Amino acid sequence: MRRIIKSITLLAIMAIALPSFGQGLKAFKLKNGLSVYVWEDNTKSDVYGIVACRTGSVNDPAEYTGLAHYLEHVMFKGTDKIGALDWATEKPIYDKIIAKYDEMADEADPVKKEAIAKEINELTIEAGKVSVSNEFMNLIESMGGKRLNAGTSFDVTYYHNSFPPYQINKWLEIYSQRLINPVFRTFQTELESVYEEYNMYKDNPGSVQQEF
Repeated sequence: MRRIIKSITLLAIMAIALPSFGQGLKAFKLKNGLSVYVWEDNTKSDVYGIVACRTGSVNDPAEYTGLAHYLEHVMFKGTDKIGALDWATEKPIYDKIIAKYDEMADEADPVKKEAIAKEINELTIEAGKVSVSNEFMNLIESMGGKRLNAGTSFDVTYYHNSFPPYQINKWLEIYSQRLINPVFRTFQTELESVYEEYNMYKDNPGSVQQEF
């Protein structure tokens, strides 16, 4: 599990240039290397913000196929501040869950694997008492944000939503913290969601964006 988290964290912080929207597009490059593109449309009342990361299914490790799509899902689970009711209490439990996944990966005995999985479930319930896994979504909605979503393709993962112009500083802070200090809460539940989406896309091959 630590190997997985290291991989997806490194992938998450790499920015990519967005495609040109035509005349009026302004480009900036920040001191930290991040490329920013602004296209002003005075016919719209809201800002539509997108953060695109140069990573997708092409970056999936051979032993962890589908990792990029999985990352997309768990990036909605908050940070050490967003969604944390008591991070000092949650952090040790979170670390234990990660350690248990490493232990389960190294265990060959099916019976012992099942016992470890049970421990993980118990720890997850314990962590849930001091955290709110959907707080990121609630925070975006509370600031007037709409159409919160994300997508994963072969070489790009993007996170986006609309929001009122006066909330731009708050939006930038929330999205930056999301990439810098993510906490992957309830990741076993999200794994089930990823497989459900995968099966749905398999039923409609024209909509498949990535291969698992």
